[in-house]
Formats: sequence, C-alpha cells, structure tokens
Amino acid sequence: MGRRVPAITVQALLESFRLLGLDTQRLRADAEMPDRLDPGVLLPDVVQERLWASAFRQAPRAELAVEAGLIVPFGALGTLDYLAASAATLGESCELLARQFHRVSCERSLEIEQRAGDYRLKLLVAETRAHTSAWDEFTLGALLGRFRARVATFTVTAVQLRRARPEDPRRFAELLAAPVSFGHAVSSLCLPEPLRDAPVSSSDPWLRRALESLMPEGEGDTGSTLERSLRACLRALLPEGRLGAATVAGSLGMSERSLHRRLRELGQSYRGVVDAFRREEAERLLLDGRVDMAQIAHRLGFADQSAFSRAFRRWTQMAPSAWLSDRSAAAAAGRRATLAALDK
Repeated sequence: MGRRVPAITVQALLESFRLLGLDTQRLRADAEMPDRLDPGVLLPDVVQERLWASAFRQAPRAELAVEAGLIVPFGALGTLDYLAASAATLGESCELLARQFHRVSCERSLEIEQRAGDYRLKLLVAETRAHTSAWDEFTLGALLGRFRARVATFTVTAVQLRRARPEDPRRFAELLAAPVSFGHAVSSLCLPEPLRDAPVSSSDPWLRRALESLMPEGEGDTGSTLERSLRACLRALLPEGRLGAATVAGSLGMSERSLHRRLRELGQSYRGVVDAFRREEAERLLLDGRVDMAQIAHRLGFADQSAFSRAFRRWTQMAPSAWLSDRSAAAAAGRRATLAALDK
C-alpha cells in the first residue's frame, strides 16, 4: 500500500497554513487533494510531500514548519489533543501522547527518555526524506504550543533537530524559546526532569477515562512503541542490507547498548525482533503475489534467494512455494465451505 499519513494531520497542517496567511486553495491544488476529506482516512505520503513543497514555495523561510506547529489550533488533532489535555501532570500527558501517537502519524513514534535531570521527548522516524524534518518541526512546535498553554511552569532546556543548520538559526531559537542545535539523528525536546510532575491546568480525570474507553484496546501500548519504531526502521533499511543492530540503533537515535537493554526490558532480543519481522513480511509478500521470490529476498535483506529459502524453511519447515500452495489450497477450501453453507 505504500507509506501513508492520517488525513486529520494533513488537515491540521492546512489550517495552520491558513492562519499563517498562505493560499490554501493553491496548496490543495498542488497537493492534488479533494475539497473534502474524511479525517479518519489515510492519504498517500506523496500528498504531504507536495503540500510541504507548495508551502515552502509560498513562504520560503526555514522556520515555516515550526511556525505552523506553534499555531495549530487545539482540537485540530482530534481525540489525541483532548486526551493529552485531560492528564493530571505533564509526564502523564506525554505518556498518553506516546501511547496513542499512531493516531496522527503512521511512520513516526514519540518516545520518552529519562536521564539524570533530563526528560526528553524524541521523534523516531523510520526513513528520512526531504519533508520528514519539516514534519518533526511541525510536531515539536505543536507539542510546545500545547504544553505552554497548560503547564504554568513549562520551560525547555534544549531542542535538537535533524535538519541541517540554516543560514540564520536565530529565528528557531526565538520561536522555540530554547537553545537549538542541528544535524542530530532524531529530533527531540529536552525538558527539566522535575517538570514531569508539573500539573496540567486542563486536567479532567473523567474526560480522560471516557476518552481512553473509546480507544481500541491493544493499540499504542507502551511496550510496543519501541518495537513499532524498530520494525519501521527495518522496513526501510533491510533492502539496503543494513540490518546490524548498531546501524538500526543509530537510525533510532540511541546507542546499540541502549537498544539491546530496552529490548531485554520488554522480554525481547534484537535478533528475535528481526527474525519475526522478516517472517511476517515474507508471508505477507508471498500472499500478496505482486513480487517474485528474488525481490522478496532483496526486500528482507538476504544475500540471495537461496538464503531466503533456507530461512523460510527454518521458520515454517516448508519451502516458500510449498507454503504458498498450502495456504492457497486452504483458502480455496474455506471459500467452498462458505458457499456450501450459504446454499443450504
């Protein structure tokens, strides 16, 4: 299906551009967007690429994405806005955001990292493309705007961005009200650790419980955040043969040692996650039927088709072709049984 982006996030971005005075009709036309969008749908990633390109043509300034994030209206990001605002403390708000971040971003996750005296919010992205740093800056701007409005003591000690250093970085520091550095592996906000316990002015435990009851169970749990990010990285890096733990950890903005430690805390191992991901992707691609065996081997980072076939036999005790024939026969039998039941 390709990379996707939630329509609700694109709509929020468009509203920010409107507030900044950009021509949204021109933006929609350039991005080839319909006049009306269902906020619950997923749009092709190319829509956001075109949208950012058009916006930067209208307003060619490096800090545009930060500006857009800071003024995105509360509620534009749907349920996630209200859920985070209902938390008792900033730390609780961040944890809710991290668990449910998939509602506004398919290929990016929000991770919380705590160090001595430091509380850090990191945006992990599987694949760096031209517009992804702009999305990072938009997201960090949105987080800052919401925290500033609801946490009386809110302050930022540092902001780290993936983008290259602009010719004049002063505007970034002014907008973000913090020291800003550039060229990092991941974008992040660094907050004073005691701020984690700062109260949120809009706290509403009843609203929080009501909203959480509407969220499908099992989505976005804290234990799956790292694994989702890791799998997204593997999808991007395996075709390049880059499956070493050090390489993947670097893409996630952490050390190899930290990656192994955090996976152990979840009762997992790096090799186990990679193996499970490769098997699931292999089965999905085989059933999809649009790519041949050699292409599947390449996508999963195997040296050749023979190496892929050996791994598949280890996983299933069957050759890929035999496994596919078996699944096809089972599916056909299931269809026959269904038709027979309907005829009765």
